[in-house]
Amino acid sequence: MKILLLICIIVTAIIPYFQLCIGIAKDKVKQNFATWLLWLILDSVVLMGIIAQHGDIALFSVFTAGTFAVTAVLIIKQQFSWKWFETLVTGLVVVCIIIYLTSGPYMAVIATTVALNIAGIPQIVLTYKDPKTASASAYFFFMSSSILAVINAPAWTVPDRLPQISAAIFCLIVFLLSLRRSKEK
Repeated sequence: MKILLLICIIVTAIIPYFQLCIGIAKDKVKQNFATWLLWLILDSVVLMGIIAQHGDIALFSVFTAGTFAVTAVLIIKQQFSWKWFETLVTGLVVVCIIIYLTSGPYMAVIATTVALNIAGIPQIVLTYKDPKTASASAYFFFMSSSILAVINAPAWTVPDRLPQISAAIFCLIVFLLSLRRSKEK
């Protein structure tokens, strides 16, 4: 049962990255470059913290690889901008990384989980302003894989559940905001 659940986690985590990469490549989906660049850095930090704490790495291994792919496609398609808000968010993320560097892997998981949510603020704002820029199905799959990872976690510990629960809540917010497009037509 655990292996089947792990396969479901990995598959539901991979699907949205393909959806986003294809959508961005076809100019049908817009994503906030700053968010994805910061997520790439932070997913890597969370993954290192989870590894150091001997936590469940399945979800964040896929998240790190997928975030790299989306960030690369955003660069290739030149779909990026950087304004004062992104700089502010980056500053907050830097504070979280400093906490990571000065306090060890346990606090790293907590600080970078907070930073991942801070880094996601520009994406939430973009989705709120223009719901059609986000792929509802991609964020639904992200949310689903995060929930499955919570269910599959071996223990109720910070490295095993906090990043996954946080990701599920964040993705739920973006998913719900992206559904607003049908009401605006």
